[in-house]
Amino acid sequence: MPTLLAPLDVSDLAPPEPLERILVTLRNLGPDEVLKVHHRREPRPLFPLLLENGFHYLCRQQGEAAFRIYIWHADSGDLTAFCLADLRAEAIP
Repeated sequence: MPTLLAPLDVSDLAPPEPLERILVTLRNLGPDEVLKVHHRREPRPLFPLLLENGFHYLCRQQGEAAFRIYIWHADSGDLTAFCLADLRAEAIP
């Protein structure tokens, strides 16, 4: 069963600090853990780096300046449904 880590909020950081913080955090990501990132923009430069380093991700826009990015080890399988369930739960008031 995957474990969702406490969210990493990089919304108020200036580039390239969000990218750097995410990559540093991923160094300690366990095999069944999912990192949830709160960001103000879609971090497109991050995505190829994730794939090159053996991660999968899901990115969804949640508002005008609110993105949620879920990142997990590719070896953990497809955790898209797990991440989407968390997004739905977040949207419930």
